Amino acid sequence: NTHAHPQDALGGNSKTALLVAAPAAGAHAAETLGTLRFGARAKTVVNKPRVNQELTPAQCRAQLAAARAREAEARALVREMFAELGQLKAQFLAQRRERERRR
Repeated sequence: NTHAHPQDALGGNSKTALLVAAPAAGAHAAETLGTLRFGARAKTVVNKPRVNQELTPAQCRAQLAAARAREAEARALVREMFAELGQLKAQFLAQRRERERRR
């Protein structure tokens, strides 16, 4: 069902209006019921619109620098974790060899 979660399609940073139209003919009862259910779910969507702000070039550069710094920190952490993983693997293998030697 493409309309199972109207929040995904209708929510966001905008004002939203939705008109639900359904035929009254009995031959279309299932479709009408589905449309009404979608409308009921769509009523629960809460948007929080706000005015978009344009950044100055200096603000863009500052945000980019901050993002690059966060990326560098994350990469350093990943390197540290891989180094620790290598040490733990070496310890594990040494302990395994020692256990096998004792048998």
